[in-house]
Amino acid sequence: MSQQEVAEALGMSRTNYNSYERGHQPRLTTVVAISKSYSCTLDQLILQDLSKLSKSALRDFAINWTPICKDVEPMNPPSASVALDDYSPMPWGMHKGANMIDVPDDYLKLMYRKGTSGPVKVYIEEAFDQSELK
Repeated sequence: MSQQEVAEALGMSRTNYNSYERGHQPRLTTVVAISKSYSCTLDQLILQDLSKLSKSALRDFAINWTPICKDVEPMNPPSASVALDDYSPMPWGMHKGANMIDVPDDYLKLMYRKGTSGPVKVYIEEAFDQSELK
């Protein structure tokens, strides 16, 4: 997806969108729109697992964050029929490219609770007992 295509999808100019990729801090509503256009969570967009931050670090982060949009690939999640196994690469997120077996259990469970879909959801459901996913 080109900068122009993303900018048009977000209803802004390419120049404006480009400024975000260079480090300009957009409004939260813009960040949410960008994460939706890239089919990723806010955690994935900013490349940081917010659940691992302390309360003070999270507060500092909320004040000073800088998104790194250029490093997040636009994605349309593959259909659920594309099965993942333990040695398939994680398709997105902070563990992108790691073998599924090497992605930390807590991270997979968090993604499941946040509503992940497609083959990652199927993999998680097969890898864990349902009681572990609640």
